[in-house]
Amino acid sequence: MLYIIHMDKIFYEILNKLNLLSSNNFLIVLIACVLTTCTLADIITVHGFHTSSPEIMHNYSFEIRRQTFITTVLLATLFFTITLLLVRHIEQLRKELSEQVKFDTLTGVLSREAFLNEVKNNETSCETNAFLLIDADFFKRINDTHGHQVGDKALVIITNALKEGIRSSDYIGRIGGEEFGAYLKDTDKERTLEIAERLRLNVKQANTIFGYPDIDLSVSIGAVVYEQNIQLPNLMKKADELLYKAKENGRNRVEHLFLNQALNN
Repeated sequence: MLYIIHMDKIFYEILNKLNLLSSNNFLIVLIACVLTTCTLADIITVHGFHTSSPEIMHNYSFEIRRQTFITTVLLATLFFTITLLLVRHIEQLRKELSEQVKFDTLTGVLSREAFLNEVKNNETSCETNAFLLIDADFFKRINDTHGHQVGDKALVIITNALKEGIRSSDYIGRIGGEEFGAYLKDTDKERTLEIAERLRLNVKQANTIFGYPDIDLSVSIGAVVYEQNIQLPNLMKKADELLYKAKENGRNRVEHLFLNQALNN
């Protein structure tokens, strides 16, 4: 899958330069390719006959060029149509594969790379945002006691609980293993703590549908409310420190911090 995504870069550049996804441009490029091929075929044919059989060329010039033109049009149209359709198909395949890579296959939320890209791409100069690291408590015990299948079920339930707790403008992604990230756009300290607490409670309440009385689902959350222009590594480091603090203080809790631009240096 990834091999196809990397190998189609040349085709993608062709599409990007010629905008072949546009039907009008597609037709223009096709006509230009056919006419260019016909011109070259005519030049080669005339030159060949003048060189080898000048008498035939003199007597049957129009007929030879007419047949050459018709044959070239048909063959060139077929060839370039197939080629251009193939290029468009590869571009569509690239988009579909890229879309699959964008989402975590188990939980359906954004993958780590896609989520962190959203964090970087959606920052603006007029907003205060929040970055949350969310980790399932004692998750190793679930896998050790009940196996990875039950662990996967727990991750799906936790994910659904988290998705229900965020706003439509927010993003959530799976950072790795049992760790998730949430990005809250245009927020403040009070609203961030309200959402973070709602996420924690949603997971806790999800135990009623999990079906394993000996397992107590809960999450610890490190929440950083920050101004724009904070470098992502610094942001993740601070959130991770808060998450560790939440774990140390008993788990199933939220620890938060307001991070200003001075800490970006």
